Amino acid sequence: MRSQLIFLVFIATLSLLSACGGCDERRIDGPGRDVADVQAEDGSLADTLILDAVNQDTLAHDILAQDALAHDALGDGAQTGADTVASDTIADPVVPAPRCPNVYQRICDEACTNLKIDPDNCGECGAVCGDGEVCSGGLCASGCLGNETACGRVCVQTTSNNEHCGRCDNACGAGLGCNNGACVPAAIFDAPAMCEGGGLPIDLEGGAEDRCSGEVAEEKFRWAMCACQDVSLPASGGFHTDAFDSLQGPYIPGILGGSVGSNGNFSCLATADVGGSMWVGGASNLTLRGKVRMDMLTGGNTNASAPNGIDVLQNATVGGTLSPGGGGARILGTLTIPENKTVSSGVTYGALVKAPVDVAKPCQCEPDEIIPIHGFIAARRDNNDNALINLNPSLLNGATNFRRLDLPCGNYYLNGINLGTDITIVAHGRTALYIDGNVNAARLTFFATPDAEFDIVIGGSVSASGLSVGSPAYPAATRLYLGGSSKLTLPQNVDIGGFVYVYPGELHIPKDLEVYGGLFANKFTVNGKLTIHYDRRILSAGETCRDPDPDPDPDPDPDPDAGHPDTGTEPDVGTEPDPDQCVALSGSCTSDGNCCAPLVCDQGKCAAARCLVVNESCVYNGDCCSKICAKPPGSTQGVCIVN
Repeated sequence: MRSQLIFLVFIATLSLLSACGGCDERRIDGPGRDVADVQAEDGSLADTLILDAVNQDTLAHDILAQDALAHDALGDGAQTGADTVASDTIADPVVPAPRCPNVYQRICDEACTNLKIDPDNCGECGAVCGDGEVCSGGLCASGCLGNETACGRVCVQTTSNNEHCGRCDNACGAGLGCNNGACVPAAIFDAPAMCEGGGLPIDLEGGAEDRCSGEVAEEKFRWAMCACQDVSLPASGGFHTDAFDSLQGPYIPGILGGSVGSNGNFSCLATADVGGSMWVGGASNLTLRGKVRMDMLTGGNTNASAPNGIDVLQNATVGGTLSPGGGGARILGTLTIPENKTVSSGVTYGALVKAPVDVAKPCQCEPDEIIPIHGFIAARRDNNDNALINLNPSLLNGATNFRRLDLPCGNYYLNGINLGTDITIVAHGRTALYIDGNVNAARLTFFATPDAEFDIVIGGSVSASGLSVGSPAYPAATRLYLGGSSKLTLPQNVDIGGFVYVYPGELHIPKDLEVYGGLFANKFTVNGKLTIHYDRRILSAGETCRDPDPDPDPDPDPDPDAGHPDTGTEPDVGTEPDPDQCVALSGSCTSDGNCCAPLVCDQGKCAAARCLVVNESCVYNGDCCSKICAKPPGSTQGVCIVN
């Protein structure tokens, strides 16, 4: 009780110190480019949400996610096209050193150090974790996230760590590697000279144009979950999304940006908690009960299911009929509906706008938008780095003693995996693996070491009794692309700390699943509770790529102008944005419609969520408009203040 009283006094003091006129000024944008901006009638629509209390045993301190996270309303955004690659300016900056392999590293004491895992430089150089603590995702904690185990002062995956295989005190000997917790024969290759500094960024060749793998990931994984076809979640499970930024620290509940998109109908009969926007495009319908903590956009009808109904904590745009059902529909911000529609009793809102409604399909499912997985693989059959390390493309496609494959940086090709046993494949740099056939294994593990990035591209079907992808400490570093037409069934023995793309196949989730990262699939079949902690760091994955081409407009503005490129020296003025061009994270914008959905335009830059004003709860400094999140000693949560 005493600690609670001290914290209340702390918050009250901050409120007095940070009071300022005009700091809470807000504006609500309309649903899209065809609707004019609308000012709420009361001038400010602060939506208060109370998150459930969460007991994170793996963190150093219990995290009480009972935040009053009030955010500005969010409008429509463009969804396709080439991106303006930029860094996330709304997050606490951790600038990677030029000589270090990836964004998670920094020079500490003249050596590249991974701030996510080093207990002597945890989160920043010189930050030393105490006795009994580990460095978990850049935060000193009493335990580790997900499937990781504390060994000494470090979090490791004992299923794949050669120094701590199966248990903390078991190191694998020469010629052996860790595979599902056991030391087994391993194919280990010396890194070629090109791998100094982690190697060059990976180019994915074989599509309409060659693209850096980081830029592809940044574009295709903007949503915590995105589906091309209908989605149905049963009443027996549950659905929850939220977000975090793996560069800033480990997963902490209460951060927005875990948006959900569907080009087809979306039905969730269980209780849902969407920690971002809920976007159902075209003429498709939405059936939901629970909370949408940012915007809700539906091109067709929206049905609120009993007994909870729907609570939308920002804006709602509905092209069809909004049916409150037995639980009601409550819109804290602006409700936009067509001119010929009326509002049913049981529906409440902060403001009402009648205007044309056209909700774009959120997921990139058109033929020219689909990732050309088979093209990528075909381009690397002969043009690969296998010869540099003497890798036989049939090494794992048949009888072999090897149960683990350690790859240095580069592009590598296999013609299939057919073992029927456990297999672990580990990347030790900027690495891509192209598998030109089916994969048949018992437990299948793809893992990137803390200084690596790993893109896995598979052309055939995957059959495995267990699956592990990436790490919950840095999900944005591992991307799995599956191009087979058959169903990928995720068994109960699944750990996903990365991003998974399945097209044209189906992703079948038969049991409860918790994901750190994100999912994209042509079709989802879900039979259990689905929880996704979206890693917003993927929105900056293109930072590891080579410098982008210079601005084609030779005018003084360094950002691409609205409309098509010109040849004059004056910036374009008064033109509408090119519908085939959208702006990525931290690119310049004037409205939400400039930004790649579901990003929003915040303070002239595209962002994953709008910044928080004074006295609103925060996790990162970058969450706040003032860039100052004041936290009590030992807490992971705080409130925004001003200087």
